[in-house]
Amino acid sequence: MITVPSILNETYPSLFTDHVTLDEAIYPMSVAQPNHDPRIFAACVLGLICGGAAVAIGLAKITFYTYVHDASYLRGFCAMMAAVVSLLLVAETTLMYQSGIDSLNLLYPHLRATAGPGMTMMGIALMVFFLSSLSYMNGCLSRDTSDEGYEPL
Repeated sequence: MITVPSILNETYPSLFTDHVTLDEAIYPMSVAQPNHDPRIFAACVLGLICGGAAVAIGLAKITFYTYVHDASYLRGFCAMMAAVVSLLLVAETTLMYQSGIDSLNLLYPHLRATAGPGMTMMGIALMVFFLSSLSYMNGCLSRDTSDEGYEPL
């Protein structure tokens, strides 16, 4: 099985030579942990499907405004679901990768591990999906009984 550590060990063998042994009483996460797969890819695909559905319904509403009536606020709920999935992804990657970066920096002091742009991108996706869901859900909780579906902004 090809993994990132095996590729790095074969390509740059000097990177992982001076391993520092951490005290298990001070750093309890330094002991071997069971493998886990949090299914981040599936959550990303689910967020893309929900966001894409919201965009597609929004474009259909703009393009074919005489035929498409979104009275049930489907595009708003799709955007809200994408925002919820993005929030879960931000929380999960913060927990997983931040502790991994910290432990790598402790174990190999000559290496400097940093977080990439993924957290910023997921935060921006969360913000965009949340703002679009607010604008798509305009009038959802109003007491107006008209069949218009949306009130003008």
